[in-house]
Amino acid sequence: IRAFRDQKAFEILVREFGPRIDRFLKLRLSKHEDVEDMYAEIWLRFWTYAQSAMIDSVSGLIHTIARGMVAEFYQHRDHNPDPLSLARADDEDRDVAAPIHEALIAQVDVELLKDAMRGLRDEETELIQLRYLEGFRIKDIARQLGKTENVVSVTLNRAIKKLRKTIREKFGEL
Repeated sequence: IRAFRDQKAFEILVREFGPRIDRFLKLRLSKHEDVEDMYAEIWLRFWTYAQSAMIDSVSGLIHTIARGMVAEFYQHRDHNPDPLSLARADDEDRDVAAPIHEALIAQVDVELLKDAMRGLRDEETELIQLRYLEGFRIKDIARQLGKTENVVSVTLNRAIKKLRKTIREKFGEL
C-alpha cells in the first residue's frame, strides 16, 4: 500500500480484518449508524497512515486506531440521542441482505454478550474480544497491548471467571 497505493492489497486487508473491526465496534457502540460511520473512518485513517509509514503489525495498527476512535467518540459525543437517527438506523437494519432470522440471532447474541460484559472493566472486555472473538493468541495480544504474556493470561482468566459468574447469575446454569 505504501509503495504502490495498491487498492487490491487494501481490499484484501478489509476483507480479512473488517469482520473483526465490525464486531469490535458493535460491542462498544449502541447505534448501527455510529458503527458504520466509525468503521469507514477507521479504514480511511488506516489507508492514510499505510501510505506514509511502514507497518509492523497490521492487526495491531487497525485495532489501535479502532480503540482510539471509540475513546474519542465517548469523549466528544452528544448525550442527547437524536430520535430521527434512531429511526433511520432501525430502517437500515431492515435492509440486511442475510435472512432475517440469521441477523436476529446475531443481534441477540451480541446484545446478550454486551449485557453480560457490562460488569467487566474495559481492559477485560477487550482481552475477551481479542482472544475469543478475534482468535488472537496470548502472545499476539500481549505484543499488541504492550504487556507481558503472563499479565494478559492472568487478566484474561480473571475476566472469564467474572463473565461466567455474571452469566450464571443472570441466566442460570446453561
